[in-house]
Amino acid sequence: MYDKYAPIIPFVGMGGIYLNETKSEVERRAGRKLVRQEPEPDDAWERYTFDGAMTLFFSSADDRLVLLETQPGYRGRLASGIGTDTDEDQITVLDPTMIYDDFEEFYNSVEHGVQIETNIPEHKAVWISVFVPEINEIKL
Repeated sequence: MYDKYAPIIPFVGMGGIYLNETKSEVERRAGRKLVRQEPEPDDAWERYTFDGAMTLFFSSADDRLVLLETQPGYRGRLASGIGTDTDEDQITVLDPTMIYDDFEEFYNSVEHGVQIETNIPEHKAVWISVFVPEINEIKL
């Protein structure tokens, strides 16, 4: 069952949706169809939106869910307390493992399976992504 208030769990999933599941498993668990987004050129994944609260990235090679990304409608939080409304200056206070990547312009903790993008004008966390441990080996 899907729950947009459920915790965000790195390397596991969020909202009752779990990494490494197939599209059909996710749809069965969620009780509804996913909405496919238009692919970008050279995408090695299929991207779906769900309930205005998350985006799901499935590997085109094996149909596994490899990355989940919150959207503004998702209300769950990481164990550290970080959510999509957290002030940017609180991210590293709440989770000292988060490192800001100046080039990519996001906070990242690969060893902990989470990435956080912020809204520049408002200086708040906007997207929180969790992914499978082998994400760097998958051609996204």
